[in-house]
This record gives sequence, structure tokens and C-alpha cells, in this order.
Amino acid sequence: MDKATKSNKRKNSASDLTEEKLGSRKEDGKDEEDVADGFENEEAVNDDVEEEDDEDDEDDEDDEDEESDYDVSDSEEEEQYEDDDGEEIQTNFDFYDPKESDFHGLKTLLQTYLDGKTFNLSELADVVIAQKTVGTVVRTGEDELPIALCTVLNLRKHQASGFMKDINAYLRSNCPEKSMKQQLDKALESEKTGLIVSERLVNCPLELSCPLQEGLFDEITWATTDEPTEEERQSFKFNKYIVFSKIFRDPAESEPSSSKGPQTKKQKTEPAAAAEGSAEEGELVFLRPEDELFYKVCTWHYTFSVPQKETTAGQKNALKPMRIVMLVDASKIPSVRKQLKQRFAMEDRFET
Repeated sequence: MDKATKSNKRKNSASDLTEEKLGSRKEDGKDEEDVADGFENEEAVNDDVEEEDDEDDEDDEDDEDEESDYDVSDSEEEEQYEDDDGEEIQTNFDFYDPKESDFHGLKTLLQTYLDGKTFNLSELADVVIAQKTVGTVVRTGEDELPIALCTVLNLRKHQASGFMKDINAYLRSNCPEKSMKQQLDKALESEKTGLIVSERLVNCPLELSCPLQEGLFDEITWATTDEPTEEERQSFKFNKYIVFSKIFRDPAESEPSSSKGPQTKKQKTEPAAAAEGSAEEGELVFLRPEDELFYKVCTWHYTFSVPQKETTAGQKNALKPMRIVMLVDASKIPSVRKQLKQRFAMEDRFET
């Protein structure tokens, strides 16, 4: 079943958000703009996209009410907000299958995936585009560059690829302790582990989270029955996922560098168990809603620090840019999806 056929099975609607409402959002007490300041590379990606297409990425917030499923194939969301002059502006966020013309845009979007470390980026972009069944890009118009990507890759299937070797090596090199590395290696070598690749420009609205995650896991389910060969169907029957995301650490609180699943959101750091450069104290601050939910249900996780902007490096209480690697059991995904819908009030029948 292709996505054009799937679109007939879905019901889509969109709701408007005002700039005032979106601008008031906080992430763990931090303004989104302040949180986004910590990653120089991501801002550089944003600038690159603007230079290439002269687009005024007015990707300021979208919210999609859904009765059951999302169609992330050529679906459209509309959002209204006011600019600095008080004029109402409408922005469309369109969901598409990745295609060949997205190649350079995906390379730009993914160039900071390993925090500036050189890896086979072209090969990764090609694989994302070639995987027609599962994966979504978001654009503000059909001919615009992608501003967001959400897909999953089978680690075993692509283990011989240069980009996957680079990613695995990066994750291993930043894993803090021997016991954790053993668990990481076990997950990386399993034929049932999926690597969730999710990248967005920093000014993308949080409301993209729900339709992207809904679309991803719906497509994974469909692929297990709709792919033409048994081998391809089996390649999407994941029992666990590795989530690799950008986060921040707030030095005002304490949080461990690694753990077999979080006990509470605030815990004391254990420097002896920290990866190189990550023996810092502080509460984790999540940029994306789904990452916080994945964190709450993960089997294990570890964090490590990444280079900090010069403008904030000397500030005592500045948010510290970090990376988090989590292993999430597939059985926990329905709970994450439900909570994500609750957060954005997408289905009234889901009660807290």
C-alpha cells in the first residue's frame, strides 16, 4: 500500500495558534529562543537554508487535531500568527515523502547530526530518500527545502554502510562506561533495532512533534505488512529503538550522566560514570516533547557534552549543550504516542 492509498484512511484537520500563545511556551522554565541559542551548528543550518532559498523560515508553530491517525504524505497544516507589525500571517506546513530533489536540503539539515564530525552524509541522505515506505519531510511549500525530517533505519540492514559505521563509532566513542557500552553494542548489533533519525531547524514549532511521531509509527506498522518481500517486511519489525537527540543541561539542578532508566527527572550526577567532558551537574532540558517522553520510558540512557558557543561558554549558569542516547522498547511506543496526543490536546478521549 503506497502513501497515496493510505491517505484515504486518514482524517486530517488543523487548528490555528497565535504568535502570542506560541511565544509564551517554556521548556523546563527556559524560553525556546534561549534554549535554541546553545547550538551554534543548528543555527548555521538555519542560515544555510535561508541563503540557499532566500526563505523567511516562518516555521512558527503548528497544531494538528487528529481523530485517530495522521497522513504525513502530501498533507498540509495551516497556522496563523501575527508578525511584529501586528499583521496576521498564515504559514503552511506540508508533509511529504522524501524525494530526490530533497538531497541537498537533507544534507544541510543533517550536517550537524554528529555535532560537526565528518561522516558520509551523502550516503545517509540517499538512504533516507530511497526508503519510500517509511519517512517524512516537512516543508513550507512543495518546492522549498526540508525544515524537518523524521524516519527510522534498520541498524543491521545498513551496518555495512559507511554512514552507519560512522554513527555507530560516534555513539560508542561517547559512551561513558563499560557496562553501558556492552548494552549499546547489543542494541546496535540487533536486527530488530531501529535508529530514529529526527532532525529539525531550531525554529520549527513544537506542534510538529505529534504528527511526525504518529506518521512514523503508523508507517512502520504498515510496512510490516505492505512491503513486497518478507525480508523487507521483517526489517521493519522492530522491538527496540535507539533515540539520539540534542538536549541541554541546566546547571541549577543535578542529573546523572548515565542510568538504567530514569528514576526521577532530577538526580545527582556521578562524575565517575560520566563520559569525557560530561561530568557536569544539571537537570536535563529537552528541546522536543517526544524526547522527554522517550526519556521517561527508556530502558537505559547516557549523555555527553558537545562544543559550546563562545558567547555562552563562560557563563556560569548558561545551559550546556548535550547529547542523549536512549534505548526505548517498542512496547513503550503506544504510551509515548498517547501522552504526546494528550500534551497537545489532540484527542479528548485520552484522559490523564
